[in-house]
Amino acid sequence: MTGPAQDISDRVKRQMNRPQIHEAWEKTYRTAENERFFEQAYDDFVRFIDQPPGSRALDIGCGICANSVRLAKRGYIVSAADYSEPILIQARENVLRHQLADRITIAREDILNLSYPSDYFDLVLCWGVLMHIPDAERAISELVRVAKPGGFLVLEEINQNAPEARLMRRVWSTLKKNITIRSTPRGFEQTSHFEGETLFWRHANISWLINEFACRACRLVRRDSGMLSEMYNYVPGKLPKKMIHSLNRQLAHHLNLPQLAYHNVFIFRKS
Repeated sequence: MTGPAQDISDRVKRQMNRPQIHEAWEKTYRTAENERFFEQAYDDFVRFIDQPPGSRALDIGCGICANSVRLAKRGYIVSAADYSEPILIQARENVLRHQLADRITIAREDILNLSYPSDYFDLVLCWGVLMHIPDAERAISELVRVAKPGGFLVLEEINQNAPEARLMRRVWSTLKKNITIRSTPRGFEQTSHFEGETLFWRHANISWLINEFACRACRLVRRDSGMLSEMYNYVPGKLPKKMIHSLNRQLAHHLNLPQLAYHNVFIFRKS
């Protein structure tokens, strides 16, 4: 990868290595209501894949290790990895706070060039991370490479066809002149600027995503609703926010309509 594509990847990496972006994400998404949703979602997919205690998991893009902690509490031995050096300091503190240092090891890793051996992990978790990687094809190849044959890969991504995704792109294109939107085979790719660096995120083309994994001998075994909506970030008042959070939990756990959900959870199995 050279030229403009390499340039955007380099700028995104610089952004990911700055603490401000992670602080903003933590403030927005690490809430009590969201934690309830995530705990339920992890119960659901861990029960579905039904791997024995002591299975090896990779949590790539681990942030403060919130998801690593969830996996460790559900029986996994976890390798937690992130590109951001500042966030890994908080990750180590969080793991110690939960007294899980014997089950979670932490390392700095680049999702485009993982240091782990091939066919190593029973579970590869990439929760809300691939959407921020410009060179998604290379990242997918690395995720598949380190997964064992018969192992699972679990991803959480934004669904480009969800009503909320369509609405947000319309709003951004009309009102947010600092956001650029580009249609690609991978989906709609947006860029903006945060703290002087480039912020990149993608609304995924679901057919493309499933095909990319299929080309690497990974078949989709389940597609679930993630959060139906993130409108709790925008509506005023505690009651409307609470109603959106409740709807998110009910849809994901009982109705499972991923075509309508802003976020989707994908479970792939490697042949």
